Amino acid sequence: MVNPFVTKGNRAGRRLAIRFAIADLIHDRLLTVVGIVLLAALIAPPVVLHTLRVGLVETWAQDLAKDIRNREVVIIGENRITENDLREIGGWSETGFVVPEPSFFVSTQRVRKSDSRGVAVDLNLRTTAQSDPVMAGVTDAALGPFQIILSDRAAERLDVVAGDNLTVLLARTPSDATPVREPVALTVVAILPQQRWAGTDGFVSPQTLLGFREWLTFASDDPTAVPVIDEAVWQSLRIYAPTVSGATALRDKLEQFGLETRLMTDQVDRILKLETGLRQVFSIVLFLSATAFVITAFLLQWLSVVRKKRDFALMSVIGMTPADLAVFPSFQGGVMTAIACLISVVLVFALQGPVETVVQGYLVTPSDVQSPAALPFVMGFLAAIALGAFAGIAAVTTLRPEVLSIALRGD
Repeated sequence: MVNPFVTKGNRAGRRLAIRFAIADLIHDRLLTVVGIVLLAALIAPPVVLHTLRVGLVETWAQDLAKDIRNREVVIIGENRITENDLREIGGWSETGFVVPEPSFFVSTQRVRKSDSRGVAVDLNLRTTAQSDPVMAGVTDAALGPFQIILSDRAAERLDVVAGDNLTVLLARTPSDATPVREPVALTVVAILPQQRWAGTDGFVSPQTLLGFREWLTFASDDPTAVPVIDEAVWQSLRIYAPTVSGATALRDKLEQFGLETRLMTDQVDRILKLETGLRQVFSIVLFLSATAFVITAFLLQWLSVVRKKRDFALMSVIGMTPADLAVFPSFQGGVMTAIACLISVVLVFALQGPVETVVQGYLVTPSDVQSPAALPFVMGFLAAIALGAFAGIAAVTTLRPEVLSIALRGD
């Protein structure tokens, strides 16, 4: 005799199981809502925390990266740095860019606009070389021995633009004579924007400052001479990490090398500590939430199966196979988990405003808050839905034939 409820083939039995599962979810809507809320309460915390971590850490890092000086490690005091030392330091993976610098008394000079009686300015002369990150987008060519790049503030004080000439007013005093002054002309080739460099500084080639030093220390009588730098000994460095996050590693490497250093900003340390802390908290929350989710999903489906033993027995009587019976709780588990994931997504969107407020409080300048990539969320939600469905399958395996027989008899 043909069963009026189940047609031939497993597909029909599974469709019927899905219909029964949907009807049961609607009928026991209160329990369904409670189960979804429980699952959402376990899924939402790691999702929200990941969103906050990405929004805060990555946006803050992006904000810091706008200022190249956050990648700089400042050398404190004067040291003895040879060309061999420079080659070694420049070869480190932690080093993004390095250029040698002379003593402070060499780098600070009086400068005025050439052919003018304008005000002389105390200009801090720094060295630069090709691939200097400070010069990126300003000039890509290496400076010649009589060329200079000025910061915007220095150019404003000296009243010059690119193409103008400056005169460096070098002065030295022999022990048995009156002070000797020697003007050296430099051509301004570019102006650094204010947001790139805020000080009253000029950038020249290392050879230029080395020539000044040799004249100031009486090692040469011509400050415009271009000395050989192969055997030069320097007192300091201007050095940068490849990224903002790499600044602390570079600082540590330099200190191991014997140089006293400090970071240009303590925000690098702060952001790394914050990221480490949030990662640790996220790992703990993710582990606890995942463990609790697996246990809760199984318990919800197991309790549902136990409560509906007689219903499963009746479904078995009308010809549904064990595989068909497994579809019932696995479908419910998958649907409830999917709705819980959707609630978590809605919660993330609802919290975007507060998260942005928190993030903007850490930024130097207002920036667009970074959003996490969608792929990890999608993969996590799919895994959660699969686990929810598997919990239903695992729960229904507890219904052995003798259990169904007892339930059918009402014992």
